[in-house]
Amino acid sequence: MKPAALAFLISLLLAALPGPTRAAGALEPALRSFASAQAAGLPGKATLDLPRVPESPRITACKQWQIFLPERARFWGQVSLGARCSDGPSQSLYIQARVRIDGVAVVAARHIPSGQLLGADDLTSLEADLGSYPPDLILDPASARGRISRAAIAPGRPILKSLLRQENVIEAGQSVRIELVDGSLSVSNEGVAIGSAAPGQAVRVKLESGRIITGLATEDGRVDVRP
Repeated sequence: MKPAALAFLISLLLAALPGPTRAAGALEPALRSFASAQAAGLPGKATLDLPRVPESPRITACKQWQIFLPERARFWGQVSLGARCSDGPSQSLYIQARVRIDGVAVVAARHIPSGQLLGADDLTSLEADLGSYPPDLILDPASARGRISRAAIAPGRPILKSLLRQENVIEAGQSVRIELVDGSLSVSNEGVAIGSAAPGQAVRVKLESGRIITGLATEDGRVDVRP
């Protein structure tokens, strides 16, 4: 057989073979579109790593998919994306995917012992895949400075909100001023704090009469009580 004829025969055989499968139909584009919208609020460049999209005639028959995140889930790291068919056979499925976020994380510049007040020298920045860290990762060093470590943090480890607490403005046994505000009525009193508290935390206070009330610690060390 002549080379030209052989080439023509091969082209016919290739044309007869099934083309690249598109069994997933509209599902993968819907997932990509959802990821693009979610990425707008992330602190870096986000990439959705999808596994092989499920293939079946039923999935292909759906012309439009509604993609969603389960309640309280975040578009961060390992995620489970829900897909519900809104134009075609009634069906729902979940697809496990991974969100990679290329950005800058705040990490420990050196060993940070438990109970240490963090300063600028304790922190440094690192380019990383933020999606591999917990969602409560701190991204701005200013948000960590002046906080106290709840546990020891090794050098290079990410600084997480859950690892830090604010410095107490009220200590147990301290005399504090209590302010009760109810509309236009404002009443002040003095008492002794039963526990310690950082700004915004609840603290119990014992009044001179022996009565114990609970309020919120303020930035300036007062206790704010609301009716």
